[in-house]
Amino acid sequence: MEHVDVFRKLSMLKDFDHHMQKAIDLLDEPFYLGLAFMGFGIRYMSPPWPFNDLRKARFYLEKAVDYIPDYPGVYLYLGIYHLKFGQKEEAKKMFLKVLSIEPHYLFIKAHEENVKEALRYLEKM
Repeated sequence: MEHVDVFRKLSMLKDFDHHMQKAIDLLDEPFYLGLAFMGFGIRYMSPPWPFNDLRKARFYLEKAVDYIPDYPGVYLYLGIYHLKFGQKEEAKKMFLKVLSIEPHYLFIKAHEENVKEALRYLEKM
């Protein structure tokens, strides 16, 4: 039964990739396009090997910054990215950036959670 779950997860990952790429191709509103790039960045950073790709994760997260430079969630994930490589100073800069950004009026709850998470990482450092 465990193998069935693995195949279902792989199918879901393939579907996610397809739909996110379609969103990136079709979206023209910068804010939502930035969120799509951020989603792709998180996707490539999170799954276990061989389904992750940290090079792509960084590319998509930095692309998201181009579209949503005032959205703290993208900096939270860039901080986590830098921690994966032991780049503590760079990670710290990203987490502090999360704390310095004003919340977007549509994403106040997400902002609060991003701030809590950034503080948690900073305390660990």
